[in-house]
Amino acid sequence: MIVNADVVQLQPSLVNAIPHPTVIGCLAIGLGAFLIGLASEFRGRAKRSRKSRANAQQKAFRFRVAFIATLLVGAACTTFGTLLTIHGGSLENEAKAREATKLLNQTRLENEQARKEFEAKLQTVLFALNAAKQEQTRILTEEKIKGIRRDFLQWAQDFAQRKPDKQRQFEQAKIAERQNEIQISGESIPLFAFVLRFCQEAIDAYTKQAETATTIKGNMPPFPENLYDQTINNTARNIIFGEKSNWNFNISGPLPAVIERPITLIIGMSNSEGRSGSVQIWKIPNTSKFRISGNGTLPVPNATSLFGDYDMADYEDTISRIFQRLLEGQLIDAAMATPSPSPTTR
Repeated sequence: MIVNADVVQLQPSLVNAIPHPTVIGCLAIGLGAFLIGLASEFRGRAKRSRKSRANAQQKAFRFRVAFIATLLVGAACTTFGTLLTIHGGSLENEAKAREATKLLNQTRLENEQARKEFEAKLQTVLFALNAAKQEQTRILTEEKIKGIRRDFLQWAQDFAQRKPDKQRQFEQAKIAERQNEIQISGESIPLFAFVLRFCQEAIDAYTKQAETATTIKGNMPPFPENLYDQTINNTARNIIFGEKSNWNFNISGPLPAVIERPITLIIGMSNSEGRSGSVQIWKIPNTSKFRISGNGTLPVPNATSLFGDYDMADYEDTISRIFQRLLEGQLIDAAMATPSPSPTTR
């Protein structure tokens, strides 16, 4: 007998309220099977009652009613038990899944706690080892210092006696060092001094001829004889062409002074747009040549054509030619389309 699923519908709250749904469902299925079997017995009696003569119709009717009622109740019990068993299985699976998730989370927490405890213990051990090592090092150092403490006293007494001589030696070394700096500077000063003087004279001549050039100001004090003097750039050496347009002259002399590392004159140049570049000049060590290089945005186009190595014998003509072009470009102050980088590197 087929029972429509719409005939028997279990409310979730009712199903959930039944304890041990799987067991109760199995009992309900068993009861339903028993009632269905009993219904077959009532059906058989109803057939036999129709064959008897006395009260045949009345008995047959009662057995048919009992058959139908028992069959319906049995089917309902079987359906209810089946649904209850299925629901019970689902609840058991959910319960097992929750239990597994709970166990997994608990295991993770325990592992995390164990890891933190291990790290804490490890840090404690490392700290103790480091402290012990430092203490051992301190003790060893102290023992070694005790062993040479007499040497310290002997050295102090000896140095106190030798100090005047040492002081004279250091003063002599300092004088020799300054003389070396002045000697190396002497090879570059004529070149650098001519750059300053040429720019100053050119600006003075231009301001006398051009009425609009009254705002141009030049400040060009001469360089000291020692270009390695650490205060050499504290004195401003510049030409002010406008609010943003100016030239600044600075010396770069790496210490200690050796002939292989040349002193460099750096002229920083900026135009009215705020774009800037620089020109570097230095004497090439152990040669009779000097080099001009540059980078950034300079006052003239194709500025790289001005860069290269030149003879010191002709440095006046070379400086005059190159800086005349640079000054003319700065005074025109035309916007440059592109920067003029230098391909020459030191």
